[in-house]
Amino acid sequence: MLPEHRGHSLARWMKAEAIRQARERYPYLDGLLTDTIDSNRPMRAINDALGYIPTHQRVTLQLALQR
Repeated sequence: MLPEHRGHSLARWMKAEAIRQARERYPYLDGLLTDTIDSNRPMRAINDALGYIPTHQRVTLQLALQR
């Protein structure tokens, strides 16, 4: 997101709207999952506010190979 668009709750609105549409289209949906990297604190705060709870953790390792 561009810096000038930050701080206007656009990401929260978009995620809430996606949830609303999913529930409207699939009324018997038991729940929703989302993946967010731990270091993305703003999105984690949005997920928390929308009622998401952590259910799993993935660890990715990267090895730099030298010639």
